[in-house]
Amino acid sequence: MSESPFIYTEPVIPPVFAGRTTELLFLNDALFKNKESIVLYGNDAIGKSSLISTIYTKIKDKLDLRILPVRINAFDFIQAVEKDFLAITTHQICAAIWTNVMNHRYSELLEESFISTSNDIRKNSEERTLKRIFRIVTNENISGIGSVSKELGGKFYLEGKYSRSNEISSNRKPLQSFEFLHLLDELNDIIKSYNYSSIMIFCDELNHLPEKTNTEIIRNYFGVFASRKIQFLITVVNPNERNKDDAKRLIDSFNYSLEIKEFQNKENVDEFLNNILNVADSKLIIEEGVSNLLFEVTSGHPWWIQKICDNAYLSDSSSDIIQFDLNRIESSSKVFKREIDIYNERIKLGLPFRKYDLK
Repeated sequence: MSESPFIYTEPVIPPVFAGRTTELLFLNDALFKNKESIVLYGNDAIGKSSLISTIYTKIKDKLDLRILPVRINAFDFIQAVEKDFLAITTHQICAAIWTNVMNHRYSELLEESFISTSNDIRKNSEERTLKRIFRIVTNENISGIGSVSKELGGKFYLEGKYSRSNEISSNRKPLQSFEFLHLLDELNDIIKSYNYSSIMIFCDELNHLPEKTNTEIIRNYFGVFASRKIQFLITVVNPNERNKDDAKRLIDSFNYSLEIKEFQNKENVDEFLNNILNVADSKLIIEEGVSNLLFEVTSGHPWWIQKICDNAYLSDSSSDIIQFDLNRIESSSKVFKREIDIYNERIKLGLPFRKYDLK
């Protein structure tokens, strides 16, 4: 039997992505019509990452949009939070322009930035500018023993030199918001020379950080997020009761914000299952009424819909024909009943849900 097409551990993207027509219309209007930054928020596993990944895929596939998408992955984002968010963001923008716009190898950017600048004269002005910015923002700590020497002299007065040997240390300070925006002006000039209109940053990883860190990042860099020089698509989690009012004020300060909730009706589940049927390698038969049952037992939550279906799919590994009947789905639903009950109870109490609440 082939692997399960129900993958609940990763974001869902087309052709499986489903059930978010209203949300996509909102995002398209904000991002592509009004050129604004957006903050998405909602509970864990509700589908924020899937929406972001779908928009990112759309931009990469539709070259006529002339938007340069830059996605900061989980590891780099954690590094950014701990060290220098704006510098690592700029670093990623430079890398995306060098590789995706200028069509160079990333290793060339690293080599020429760290080892030698002697061949800069053979590069065009945009490449030289990008390499200069890349050097400024690249994280580096340099230490060692070196010497400083200086020639002294004059035609009529004195000739000679002095030298001094001591420890050399260099550690760049975190990039400030105003510095980032100045560098961004230069980067925007570069992409426009290649017929790109704008840069869009995808910051999905706020979703995986503590609530306090979510709000601190937005507060510290709000001037950047609100700038019309660049667009951000940011995801954050629903805050706990203690931080709820503070987080809401920050979210409301964006011109566009969107709370992601469960699927709103059974038709959303139908769309998802139909998309799965189109991509499944094995023969999957879905009995009438399965969509209704999945919607009822999960309250339309896409994560548990995926988990129940995955469990049902794998429950008979000996068969090449997998039939989703009501009994099989009901049996798989019982496996996750405790999890779903915990989620529903927190929602009834007006509390946020994080995956660690299940432990």
